[in-house]
Amino acid sequence: MWKKETIAHHEAGHAVIARVLDIPVSYATLDAHDGAGAVVTTSSATDLAPDDLEAPEKYAIVALAGPQAQHHYRPMSLEAQNRACDGGWRVDRANATSLLAMLVLRQHGKPAVPGSYVELDGPETEEFDRLFSHTTQKTADLVEENWPAIQRVAAALLSRPALTEGDIDALIAGHD
Repeated sequence: MWKKETIAHHEAGHAVIARVLDIPVSYATLDAHDGAGAVVTTSSATDLAPDDLEAPEKYAIVALAGPQAQHHYRPMSLEAQNRACDGGWRVDRANATSLLAMLVLRQHGKPAVPGSYVELDGPETEEFDRLFSHTTQKTADLVEENWPAIQRVAAALLSRPALTEGDIDALIAGHD
């Protein structure tokens, strides 16, 4: 049962932080009908305006919020975290990395769209490293600040087939 509870906290992290950052959430579930398993469906980062310099970081935070909430629920050693980044967290980390790299390019006036391959040069790489570190800390802070809501959403995910945005918002507000 601990594994399902851990996954529930991971998905609750994505859902709660998305809503805290005012990103729409279609639904959250631990058992998607398309075989995808546990998912939180938000509005897509691929629809971001090319000149938007705020939303990419928000979406990166949402991507990192799942692993951060999972680690908060069930702390892992650095070695276990590295294994998770090579395994189940790979997609979340890759999404965050892509969004932040795209943001760095946009800040330098270079065209970049979500999901496209990006290559950073020396100064851009240093800027990306600082941004990734800052975003990771910001994510940890948001998960800590919203931990009671994440726990409520995780509990609801364990007892219901799916949660809507309205359900998630009510749970964040402290209502069941």
